This record gives sequence, structure tokens and C-alpha cells, in this order.
Amino acid sequence: MNLKTYILFDYDDSVQGCIKMKIVKGFTRDNIKSALNVKTGWQATGSDKLYFFPGCSVPRFKVRENFSCTNKPSNATAAFISDNLEGSDTSFDFYPKCMPVDINEWRPFMNQLIDDKIPQRFEMFYQNNTIEKIFVSKKLWSDYYWTSQFTSTGTSLSQHIKNRWTFKYDSMSLQENQLIGLSNSPEMRAMTCDIYMESDILKVLNENQFVIDDVKYNELRAFGNSQDSENLVLMMELMSNCDYDKSIVHLLFLLKEFGEDIGNLKEAQHVNFRSLLTFLDLDLKELSSLDINKLTATLRKQKKFTRANAQLVSSLCSEDYINYSNSDNLCWTQGPVLKKECLELLQDDTDN
Repeated sequence: MNLKTYILFDYDDSVQGCIKMKIVKGFTRDNIKSALNVKTGWQATGSDKLYFFPGCSVPRFKVRENFSCTNKPSNATAAFISDNLEGSDTSFDFYPKCMPVDINEWRPFMNQLIDDKIPQRFEMFYQNNTIEKIFVSKKLWSDYYWTSQFTSTGTSLSQHIKNRWTFKYDSMSLQENQLIGLSNSPEMRAMTCDIYMESDILKVLNENQFVIDDVKYNELRAFGNSQDSENLVLMMELMSNCDYDKSIVHLLFLLKEFGEDIGNLKEAQHVNFRSLLTFLDLDLKELSSLDINKLTATLRKQKKFTRANAQLVSSLCSEDYINYSNSDNLCWTQGPVLKKECLELLQDDTDN
């Protein structure tokens, strides 16, 4: 694991009105893959013991049909992680809302604290260790209700923050991140197996299941168009149990057409359907507004952005309003037609 060292300043919950400095060995949410050396291309070995990090939407009942699972990271032969990493007392320590600060902006603030041991401890640790970044909890950063008892100069901390940093607050809030520290659990620290994205096992779990081809696609569309919620749920169940890899284009088309209706159903929260969305790198709230750019991004990520699939997507979205100046629009010009300079992005038609 490529863990780095961070310093986090936050309230001390055990002592009212005090600040604590915490050393966190971990990573930020935007750096999950490189921090954990996440690999691609997992393959079953026949003696698998699989561990799933918190936040995975992999249906365990499907996993257990073919593989063994373990709750102990140290026993795992492979582990799977999701971009939607969530909290766990056994795997990671989470600091969900942190604001990065510049050391030169932070030092003057520390020097006004009553507890002068904090700046001394900070300087000693900072000088003798490689610190990736300094964070302040968002609560500490934005709390403007402190009084003069927390500073040595008589100036309230809230006024100090306002005087020095209010002009930067808006821009700093855009950089809010989640700091994730490796748990001190012995099982977690003893973990030695390779880590993969959960989409790797999702592809394997549904491999060799039925394929949604043109005929099956039209059958499922009939379910969706029936105005019957039970038929819509049946369509979702069939979509969740098909061969994702070979059905990807038709899956995207069904989600684009019926996404808004699907999003209103409680069944959309079921793990089986969530695993489909995870594989497609889609969020439930996106289903009501799928556009050509999102479809293109999903196909490219799954290496299915072939000439044939690009033509299908272009045809599907021909009547949509498209903002061609959108920064997400890498490939398309009015029509929509694939830009000439993007032809090299097309992948082999291996799925047709």
C-alpha cells in the first residue's frame, strides 16, 4: 500500500473547546486506486477466499455460489473495493469533510492557541517527517461561534478566522476532500493479498449468463412500456442477471429510456441492481438524465466504444438536446457525429 502521512486538526471531543492534532497514515478519497495498488484483471484460482471492503455492492449470494468469502483481510487471497467507499470500524478510519490548508496560513493561527504544546508538537513532527498535506476538519474551519477563551490574545478565534481567511473560504470549500486512514486493526494491517475494483468480479459473476441482444432488448422495452410497475421490476431483475459485458449497449439504452421510472422504485436500491449500476459506473440519481457524453464515457471505460456502438449511441441520442461546448463532450460534434480527431479512440469491434 502506498500510504502517506497527513496531519489533521480537529476538535478534541474529550475536552470541550480544545483542538487536537492527529497523525493519519492513509490516503484521500480521490487517490484510492494508487494508494492501495489496485489492480485489474482478477481471475479465479479455485482456492479463493475473497474479502470485500465496505461500500461494495457485489451480491454476496452470487459470490458464494462459486467462491469462498472471508471477513478477515489477513486470510484473503483477493480483495475488492468500490469507488463508493463507505465507513467501517474494521477497515478504515474516515474523516469525511476536511479542508486542505497552506502551512504558512496555518502557523499564525496555531501560535494564538492557549495550548502552546500543539504548535511545538506540530513543528517537531513536520520537520522530522514527510507530510503529504495538512487538513483542518470542516467543522473546525467553519465554526464561527468560538469565544475569546480559546485564544491567548483576547481576540476571538472566530474573528481571527474571519480577518485572515474569509476571503479564501469559498475557494477552499471547493477543495473539500475525504481523508481515509488505515485502521489499526491487526487483521487489516496484516493484509497482503492483491486488491481489485469490484467491477472485476461483477463481470465474472454474470459471465456466460443470457445476453440482451436485439430481440431480448425489444422484449424488455415492452415490459418497461407496459406502465406496470411489476413488469418494470421484472425488467430490472433480468437486466441485473444478464451478461453485463456482452449486453452493455442494450443495458445503457434501457437505462436511458426508463431510468427516471426506475429511480422511483424501491427495488432500485437492491444490491443486485446496484451492482449493475456499479459495473456501468452510474449513480442512481444520474438515470433520469443520461446523455451521449455519459454513455460514451461508460463505453470507453469498459473498452466497448467500437465503431458499431458509437453509431448506435449516435442514433439513440439523435433527438436529444446536446450542449456541444460542454467540457464533458470529448467526442461529438453536431449531428451527433463523431469528431474526426476522435476516430482513433474507437476500439476494436470485438463484441460484435
